[in-house]
Amino acid sequence: MSNTPSRRTAIEFGDAFEPLLLSARAGEAWAWERIYQWLSPVVAGYIQMQGVREVDDVSSEVWISIFRGIESFSGTESKFRS
Repeated sequence: MSNTPSRRTAIEFGDAFEPLLLSARAGEAWAWERIYQWLSPVVAGYIQMQGVREVDDVSSEVWISIFRGIESFSGTESKFRS
């Protein structure tokens, strides 16, 4: 048994990120689902670490901003995540 703590590996899309982004911009539900699955734990965790009590409410506002701003986003997968 290893003494190394287990770490959850972050999802990385690599070459599939650009097609995912284009599909989300086109309104493809499957692409939005993948993006949500990818980022929702990160967003909620960050908000919770900030001491926010209504994590779901603030998370909803973040997702609305992502949805509204996806057309103007340009950059890498890493930049999108941050």
